[in-house]
Amino acid sequence: MQDRIVQSLEKIEAWCKLNDLNISYEKTKYMIFHKEKDLTIRKEEITPLKVNNHVIQRVFTFKYLGVWLDPSLNFIENYNSVSKNISNKLKFLHGVKRYIPHNIMPTMINAYVHSIIDYAIEIWCVQTDAMVNQLQKPIDSFLISYFFPNIYKKNKKNKTKITNINPQQLRDNCKFLTVKERLIYVILKITCKSLNLNPNFLINSSQPTTLSLPRAKVHTHKSQIFKKSFNYRSSTVWNKLPRDWDVKFMSYDLFKEKCFNWIVSKQNDDYIYF
Repeated sequence: MQDRIVQSLEKIEAWCKLNDLNISYEKTKYMIFHKEKDLTIRKEEITPLKVNNHVIQRVFTFKYLGVWLDPSLNFIENYNSVSKNISNKLKFLHGVKRYIPHNIMPTMINAYVHSIIDYAIEIWCVQTDAMVNQLQKPIDSFLISYFFPNIYKKNKKNKTKITNINPQQLRDNCKFLTVKERLIYVILKITCKSLNLNPNFLINSSQPTTLSLPRAKVHTHKSQIFKKSFNYRSSTVWNKLPRDWDVKFMSYDLFKEKCFNWIVSKQNDDYIYF
């Protein structure tokens, strides 16, 4: 297998030279993907790949298009990166919050914090509910410290937990979704945009949408990896949308608005999740 990989890489390099292109071997790495419990592959000593005297290093994490990949596709490295970036951006906002009026702060949070969360969230956010909720806590804490600074300082000084302020009310006032709700929202937006590209996504795409929303195909799965896939999650959440939505003749902006309001209306219901 390794010989075949090397031969393929040599052919790629030859093609690049014919087309006046160069491969940057300093930036080229390789990774072996495997099941999470298969530690044998992870610990296995593998001969380094050599292509025309260039050694390609094996890695266990790799950043590709802004997303950290790992051998088991758990995206823990990316989760940690998002968590760290959220913390850094909130520290910045803490430093300038006294200069930002209340009507501007939601825009600042969207630009500095939610933009980090939303990037490729449909890929990396396959963590447990507890881990996802852990990302939301510092955001809620910041909202309390911004809108109720005296209460926040008093509880922080006394090292007591704030119980008389509902973070959900603050999020509603700012028109914010939680991290988990943002995941649902992004998945629905992407699914809506891709319907024209993948009509087979629906069980009956010719079904009149004025009567009911066409249902999506939900494939059976035998592994947790498939259950975490975008294909499975998009089909699952799509089938939970109200059946009377006329999506075929609905604009994309109207669809986003309806999805947002639907998610907000289901905030106390776990059934919209996977």
